[in-house]
Amino acid sequence: MAGIGRIQSLNYMTNNEIKFIELLDKTGASWKALFDVGSKSVIIGISDSLLSTWDIQKHKNPITLFLKQFGSLKIQWMLAEENVQDYIFVSDHFKKEDEQTMTLGELDDYLKNKIIEAEDESKSIGFKTNQ
Repeated sequence: MAGIGRIQSLNYMTNNEIKFIELLDKTGASWKALFDVGSKSVIIGISDSLLSTWDIQKHKNPITLFLKQFGSLKIQWMLAEENVQDYIFVSDHFKKEDEQTMTLGELDDYLKNKIIEAEDESKSIGFKTNQ
């Protein structure tokens, strides 16, 4: 049941601190979106090469959906680590042990696990006691 509470806390953070503002005009070899995170503006993007790897159509609707979903997860991870900054999704950041790029499902799991790890680490006081 602990997982349900964590999912609810992730949803709370998404709904109350992270707001997708708009998909920005394409520049160079990436698409970017503007988010409002509290009082800070953050740009999250994705490279054209990663869009091709994941076979995401290079049209506004699928890219907007990707950036809304995965951009929000990436920002949640950055919030948990207290390090919110602009970010571009590129394939080199999401390699598996076999050097293949993660699938979208694996990326979703990876980001959610990173959020949980960062939240757990932030609750730790930095040392363990033997009992």
